[in-house]
Amino acid sequence: MRRNVFFIISIFVIISILSGCHKSIDFVEDEPFILLTNKKGGENYYVDFYPRNIAVYSDGTIRIYTERTEDIIVEDDAPEVNVQITDEEVEEIQKTIEKNNFFQLKKELSDPGVMDGPSQYVTVYAKTESKRVGGEWPIDENFQAIREVVLDHVREEYNQWLDDIEEYIYEVNPGPND
Repeated sequence: MRRNVFFIISIFVIISILSGCHKSIDFVEDEPFILLTNKKGGENYYVDFYPRNIAVYSDGTIRIYTERTEDIIVEDDAPEVNVQITDEEVEEIQKTIEKNNFFQLKKELSDPGVMDGPSQYVTVYAKTESKRVGGEWPIDENFQAIREVVLDHVREEYNQWLDDIEEYIYEVNPGPND
């Protein structure tokens, strides 16, 4: 009887230790290893629905940009920002992705109480898999921790880019009376 109790306790201890370990991710190197995408929601003018992308590369480059959609014109001269961060900062972002068990998150994280909210997505690219998670106004703590660690490195540049890209989008895209 004592042997069975000892065996069961040992199994629980091993399971506890293993569940506390974080899976190490083998991130891609020649393309972004993480991409944050955000789009406004709600009742806005159609040109407000352009994607706002932040891509982080293993070499420390963070690229802030948008892209053409079915409804929105974006040319090669659209404002784009590149920021350089250190190897340690890249490692901080990667460790945050691992610590928050990104590949175990549900793909759909929308807040069920929000309708027409902004959509936020995070895509992580590893050498063997990639995954996109998010939704309308996701409130998952792990998801938000990953987003915030990236935004913390480019918040000022991102806010300036938002001003620049909005002006560009409104200049390039025809209004309803044009």
